Amino acid sequence: MPTPTDPPSVSVVVPTHQRRDQLDAVLDELLANVAPAELVIVDDGSTDGTAEMLAARAAREPRLRPIAQANQGAGAARLAGVRHARGEVVVLLDDDVVPAPGVVARHAVRHAADPSLVLVGYMPVAAGPRDARSYPREAYARTYEAHVRGWEEAPGSVLGSLWAGHLSVRRDAYLAVAPQLEQDVASYHTDLLLGLRLEAAGLHGEFDRTLTSVHHYVRSPEGFVRDAASSGRGLVDAHERHADRLGALDLAVLTDDLPRPAAWLVLRARVASWPRRLLDAAIVALGLAHAYTLQRFAGRLQWRMVQQQEMLARLRELHG
Repeated sequence: MPTPTDPPSVSVVVPTHQRRDQLDAVLDELLANVAPAELVIVDDGSTDGTAEMLAARAAREPRLRPIAQANQGAGAARLAGVRHARGEVVVLLDDDVVPAPGVVARHAVRHAADPSLVLVGYMPVAAGPRDARSYPREAYARTYEAHVRGWEEAPGSVLGSLWAGHLSVRRDAYLAVAPQLEQDVASYHTDLLLGLRLEAAGLHGEFDRTLTSVHHYVRSPEGFVRDAASSGRGLVDAHERHADRLGALDLAVLTDDLPRPAAWLVLRARVASWPRRLLDAAIVALGLAHAYTLQRFAGRLQWRMVQQQEMLARLRELHG
């Protein structure tokens, strides 16, 4: 009979969309590393053969439980997976994140002692070949590392600035905020909103760098720009709906950590189109010249310019 100090049972929940080939490889590692945990994969309306691949694998792997739904976004898929999960603790992973052996079990041990914990693991971006189109991966990796350093400097900020992709929480605590999460699933910033909902419910967050996974982040330059646009609009909506927690949106955060010339260029992009055109051309030229470090920095400026453009557009929609 279980005792209060025994590790709780665990379900690993992974939402996925249109990543059949990548997910197939990720599953190999997950199934090798998470035994005997249940693995719930939520296919969020994929049309690339994901459902068929999952069905074939589940027929020979009883720990794998595929769930299918119409495309509703990662937040809705994650919530559906938690609802179907049977473990007392859910480890929530993105479909391109693979934990190291033993990490899932260590999540469970931590929750045995602290039922109000939201435990966030470390997920450094996997290195890859550098070429003219790899700058999104490098820009994303640099931004992520800066974010987790912020958590380590201010441990109380984890839930208020949640970056999910590798975290665990008691399933009943997650489901207790499900009605609020249903209001947030359409946002690009479902991670941030999830953190705010869990914090408001009395949970506390902790980042643990020793709980390591590998993030196999892949994004095309075009997808990188689309993500930046969605991020900008989503941030406005998050601040509008959670002003009591996040405060008013301050566009100065887009430039206050930049060198003065770079900050000036981003600010000029508020009123002129030439800075963005110049930056886009520079990214292409730097890639052709194999100047990848400079290209990565230009990519970070590109992200902020696009974010800023969409923030301003969304603010005009809301307030004129």
